Amino acid sequence: MKILVPVKRVLDYNVRARVRSDGSGVDLANVKMSMNPFDEIAVEEAVRMKERGAVLAGEMSGHMFFAGDWFGFDDALFAAARLLEIVSRGPRGLAPLLADQPTTFATPEIRVDCPDDKKFDVVARATAHFRSRYPVIDIDGVRMSFPHGWGLIRASNTQAILVLRFEATDPRALEAYQREVMDWLAEQGVRG
Repeated sequence: MKILVPVKRVLDYNVRARVRSDGSGVDLANVKMSMNPFDEIAVEEAVRMKERGAVLAGEMSGHMFFAGDWFGFDDALFAAARLLEIVSRGPRGLAPLLADQPTTFATPEIRVDCPDDKKFDVVARATAHFRSRYPVIDIDGVRMSFPHGWGLIRASNTQAILVLRFEATDPRALEAYQREVMDWLAEQGVRG
């Protein structure tokens, strides 16, 4: 099984779900649904999944994309039902299915004010700067692969901000990576 991006554990406590006692399906209540079943990002993700033969992909925002018996775009109702189906097949619940996932520490989304006319230039300079030190991915911003984690700087397409995220295998590494990036941004005149 190929997985494109590790899916973070995201729960919406407003959703109520139960497997029917006769095993014939799942009842869901209080599910928030969008009027638009997919967007440009979902289509791009579905295409990438097909190209790579992946059955599951996910984003830090909690969007999950399923292939196989579904169209490949994210659908919250389908994701909830699919998770319940998978968990119901085993005798022990969800915990054993997640037991081999590594423990990581992550920041929430960090939003840093940056003028619209400068934010894309800042990201371009960050790409050049961090590429000289670490492996980077420069799709929709710059994602730095640190020895024990990663960091992300991207320009928002809708606001005058930079969006940052960090994840590491331990809290000290997380703090060090975040400090390194924030110090560099401060040198560029961008303060969080």
